[in-house]
Amino acid sequence: FIHPDDLKRVAARWSHSIETGEPYEIEFRVFSVADGEYRWHLVRANPMLDADGRVVQWFGCNAEIEEHKRLEMARDAALEQVNRANKSKADFLAIISPDLPTAPNAIGGYAQLMIDGIPTPPSEGQLNYLRRIAKSQHHLLGLIEAVLLHAKVEAGKVTYQIADFWAREVLDLIEPLTTPQRAAKRLGYDCSGCDGKLVFRGDREKVVQILLNVLSNAAKFTPADGHISVATEVLSPGVGAFVVKDTGIGMSADELQVVFEPYVQFDSALARESKGTGLGMPISRELARGMGGDLTATSERGVGSVFTLSLPLADG
Repeated sequence: FIHPDDLKRVAARWSHSIETGEPYEIEFRVFSVADGEYRWHLVRANPMLDADGRVVQWFGCNAEIEEHKRLEMARDAALEQVNRANKSKADFLAIISPDLPTAPNAIGGYAQLMIDGIPTPPSEGQLNYLRRIAKSQHHLLGLIEAVLLHAKVEAGKVTYQIADFWAREVLDLIEPLTTPQRAAKRLGYDCSGCDGKLVFRGDREKVVQILLNVLSNAAKFTPADGHISVATEVLSPGVGAFVVKDTGIGMSADELQVVFEPYVQFDSALARESKGTGLGMPISRELARGMGGDLTATSERGVGSVFTLSLPLADG
């Protein structure tokens, strides 16, 4: 009654248990006379021993698992389809990625030449339009780079240059880069809670990229005259963290559950003017995990958000 394709495997596994005394467990198809078809079963058996430790009999059970197996195979088939689609997407992006930024770069280059008065100085009206073109080009290039980086992260093709670095090295880089965005909304900034001599282990450039994403979001979702702070903490032996707090609009429990999902965008008056791809947070979390750390968040509506970037600390 056992399916011919399963018989050899079933017999080999049973022979192995008889010879070794190891418990027997296997899934195989058995012909059902009532249904006229093969149905999946799970069989388990344990050896019963005498006082001398010899196997005297086997005690087991046989359970039909047809419905479970159908669901399992359907899930596996769906997962395989998703994996094929992701591979096709990754392959496609890998092919076109060298050319994608070319057009936006050319647009930006020519716009800048005209802003600089080459070949002839523009009028004030023309200058206004050219600046808008340059701003849009910069935004478009950022979107393209985010999509390409996300595809690279998904494909597991991101490389990491792991080394020891002081917290101060990162803080000194991110502060001037985030100043214009904070200044535009008169946001206060405090990093007095940072131990600049704390030594982390990771890819410094990627840590800077993560913190820039987090601080950019903090500035985006914090109303004018709000406040942002950065601190360092030792979470446990061998694990440290950069902690970014803001007094922004915060997130609901439902929003908090999806903040690290790709392409999620929160509809808010504060964010409408500078909507991106919704990839900054998922990319940041994957980069953190790629360095042996993590990126987590807590938040409360109307109070603000806290993002914690945890990373390994250097030995000693």
